[in-house]
Amino acid sequence: MAPLKWAGTGTNAIIMSGSEVKLNVPFSSLGPTNYYFVMQIVADGSHMVVILWGITQYGTYSSGIYFGVWVKKAPMLCMGDEFTHHQSYEFSSST
Repeated sequence: MAPLKWAGTGTNAIIMSGSEVKLNVPFSSLGPTNYYFVMQIVADGSHMVVILWGITQYGTYSSGIYFGVWVKKAPMLCMGDEFTHHQSYEFSSST
């Protein structure tokens, strides 16, 4: 599996795996109720490393919330990646 890499432009968030486009979404469509983040799990020797990165600040914030829930439910980590897209859910500053 090729590692994911950022290939975004000034107008679009683009994520690639090798030469394959995995995600291509206009920044103008993203906001507090429509956002993405990437979760990638890679092996580093005998360790598994979880990498989370958000598309815009909303995706970054939600990735932290998701990770907090996910890590409690994951009995075992395996290599892979996951794109998570959230819509119609807004986090307030009080959460």
